[in-house]
Amino acid sequence: MNPKKSNEKNDEIFDIDSQIKDHIEELSLKSEIPKEINESKNTDELAKDDLAKLKLELEEKEKELQKIHDQYLRALADYDNLQKRTTKERNDYYFYANESLFTKLLEIADTFQRASADFEENPNLKLESVFEGFRVVKDQFLSVLKNEGVEKIKAKGEKFDPNFHEVILVHNDEKLEENTIIEEVQTGYLFKSKVIRPTKVIISKK
Repeated sequence: MNPKKSNEKNDEIFDIDSQIKDHIEELSLKSEIPKEINESKNTDELAKDDLAKLKLELEEKEKELQKIHDQYLRALADYDNLQKRTTKERNDYYFYANESLFTKLLEIADTFQRASADFEENPNLKLESVFEGFRVVKDQFLSVLKNEGVEKIKAKGEKFDPNFHEVILVHNDEKLEENTIIEEVQTGYLFKSKVIRPTKVIISKK
């Protein structure tokens, strides 16, 4: 939904609301006229044509006020419908956002299924061929992750960084600089530069 359209609808409601307030103030001022006149002379002394004129003006203002009020209610209803439509479109977007990703994962599942079927049909298949099949599936899977913005966090040989790594064990090693990552126990990942899982590591200590 275009934010500009939403802002225009808000401005329309605000403008109508302001008009209602202005007319209410004007009606209030009009309603005070008899009171002000009464302070200088009795109401009975007012000419009938003046009273009729004042009554007519008040009726016209009431009609105008009712018209603006109706416009306000319609604008309010339009805004409510706009909000509902925007919410639905947003929910639909989130609901179907992963459709493309799942389609790619299904392709990996197909590759894995073919490799598994080949092994079941030929139990004497060479071990190298089995490993090659798993390698193809792994590479395909990592490629999908990378295209979706998921990448591995560098670990082994790097300096320990608490923003990306989680220490599970410390190993004494005089040859390495302190806090150097010796081993990666579990791979960590970034999703569009955000850590979604830190890498579990073993670091050196002197």
